[in-house]
Amino acid sequence: NVNERRAAAEAQAALIGRLEDALFRQSQTQSVVMTLSGAVSVDDVANSLLRLAKRTLGTAFAGVALLSDDGCFLSYVTLGPQSETTATAWLTVPLEVASAVTDSVKHREPLFHDSRTELLADYPNLVEMVSGNDNQAYASVPLMSGNRVIGALSMAWTDERAFDDDVRGFIRMIAAQCALALQRA
Repeated sequence: NVNERRAAAEAQAALIGRLEDALFRQSQTQSVVMTLSGAVSVDDVANSLLRLAKRTLGTAFAGVALLSDDGCFLSYVTLGPQSETTATAWLTVPLEVASAVTDSVKHREPLFHDSRTELLADYPNLVEMVSGNDNQAYASVPLMSGNRVIGALSMAWTDERAFDDDVRGFIRMIAAQCALALQRA
């Protein structure tokens, strides 16, 4: 009887925890939608995104890159905060450069790297670029307008992390809202 009560209490606590997490994520989602719906220019969208990513996901870096009209390169609207060297090197990125952000655009799929080691295993050409910062985990998500890619959202964290389905879904939702805001802007 005591074991049954303990198991029921643990199940109840787990359910309450999941409900609290869902309410928290819903609140964050509303914050994303409200903030990005008020953006009136591309710069507003990018700067709003920087603040949102830091506040809701604890990112060290977030950037919005737009695909050129000819589809050959990405141009970052914002690269904050990054060193001047990194910002200059990544301001315009040809799609033929092997990177998570270019691959996310080319394949129209989000890419998540739980660690710097995992990123460099896929993109050894980036070793110099990432050695100049403290970032340890990365997400790159295409910005879609219907069936057309209009750019990419890049994020990085200073700690390694496992991107569970909930976090991946939330990041995809941020990218979708960002794409809508960019279309309006």
